[in-house]
Amino acid sequence: MNVEMSKPRLAGTMLVAGLVALDALVAGAPATALGSDNFSIPSSAQQLIVVSSRAYDPPGYLAMVQTFQRASTTSPWEPVFATWRAEIGSGDLVNVRHFGDHATSTGVFEIGMRMYGNKPNPGGLRYAYHQLVCGDWWDEDPYSPHYNQFVHVPCGTTPGFAAWSEALWTETLAYPYFAVLETNNNPTISGGDAPGAGIFLHHWMNAPTEGCVALPLADLLKVLRWLNPRKRPVIEIGIDAEVGKIPPPTASPQPAHRSIAHRSARPSAARRHDRSGGDRGARRPVAKQRIGSRSRRPRDTHGLGIAGGLLAALVAGAALVALSAVLTFRPGRGPRVLLSRTRRGGARRRYETRS
Repeated sequence: MNVEMSKPRLAGTMLVAGLVALDALVAGAPATALGSDNFSIPSSAQQLIVVSSRAYDPPGYLAMVQTFQRASTTSPWEPVFATWRAEIGSGDLVNVRHFGDHATSTGVFEIGMRMYGNKPNPGGLRYAYHQLVCGDWWDEDPYSPHYNQFVHVPCGTTPGFAAWSEALWTETLAYPYFAVLETNNNPTISGGDAPGAGIFLHHWMNAPTEGCVALPLADLLKVLRWLNPRKRPVIEIGIDAEVGKIPPPTASPQPAHRSIAHRSARPSAARRHDRSGGDRGARRPVAKQRIGSRSRRPRDTHGLGIAGGLLAALVAGAALVALSAVLTFRPGRGPRVLLSRTRRGGARRRYETRS
């Protein structure tokens, strides 16, 4: 239909349309997934552990573990061991972790330069090893000057950070052996915004962890003996869509361990909470309690980007029509402006995304 409009009014309409289009382009353009920079494998790495699942909240708090290595920094990645299962945090996988949420951080992390355990050195390790003794703590008090560090105090002494920290020598089930995952390091963020501390690769607990990654003992020892600091190993944790492009697994996840089968057979049974790793200060039962990790999870930026891009294109088209009308304006006649009709019933197409 034809609409008579004054030139100032038309110019104002065009300006508004342009601003709307610009806002849509900024807010809705395809965006890089949150945390994607954290999924870059260092070019120097020659050993890689990948812990992944299809969703942020995998059933049973179980993720798939794959191992890869390459002969040089320019060689292709090759699988090493069979595919295993691992326990993750009771707060699921999250891209942004917070102190006390008991979630497992996604991203790429280095392996600490020393391994620990309550048992004697198992032999075959390429890393330095420390057998835990009375007085060995992991400081998890976010207001302590030694936050997220191994600390030894005289046996029988209770350090000021004890309330929120972990007496490593007392955790004999979780820590026969473990490696440190270098999360919240370089720099270490402390205080109220701390993303947590004491995240390890340790022994299977038959329960979700407080943020650590746990493997059955045989698999754990295989990995610990395989890791070589000269190969610059890293561990990558995330959902399948986030982790890097790696060779497909050669076998399906192995549910061969009795503890896994027992757990699968009784999915509704209340689990004893894992007293190992990750933020001692906010412990609570985890059976049927998922602490609302979905609200912390980043929105689907890819879906939002597609919908936003379509909306921006439509609005930009309207702005071009308005601009064309200004350019063809003739005094005394008024421009002939074509207004695109909406669908039947006047309902406009709506683009929605799920978060």
